Amino acid sequence: MREMRYFVPIRPIAWKRAGVRFQTQSFFDTQKAEKIAIGCHISRQHANQALFKVAAIHINFLFKETNKQKTSPHYPWHAQTPDIDNLLKLIFDALTGICFIDDCVIAKISSEKRWAPNNAIEIIITELSRSI
Repeated sequence: MREMRYFVPIRPIAWKRAGVRFQTQSFFDTQKAEKIAIGCHISRQHANQALFKVAAIHINFLFKETNKQKTSPHYPWHAQTPDIDNLLKLIFDALTGICFIDDCVIAKISSEKRWAPNNAIEIIITELSRSI
């Protein structure tokens, strides 16, 4: 079973809806630069490996802690915005074309938001086999 681990040393970013140009009535990607930045980190670590056909993915979203968070009753969990589903969407968009053809190949997801010494995103992708 193939497994790849990726580390992106940036603050986790939540997905945003596409913008609208009213003059031309067209949509545009408001986060193109962020997706490219994440994609560059991933593609350097992916190093021309084969694309995943069916995958399980685990993502740790790490937010830089301060002394205030260390005294929280929820510590080490990051129990505030951004929402975890929006964080996942941006990562899936950035991984598409690098690790898999389309994010529809993700059959299993787990993720967590935590406080940590530094901002980062940790991604583990595992190729799934026929056996469960």
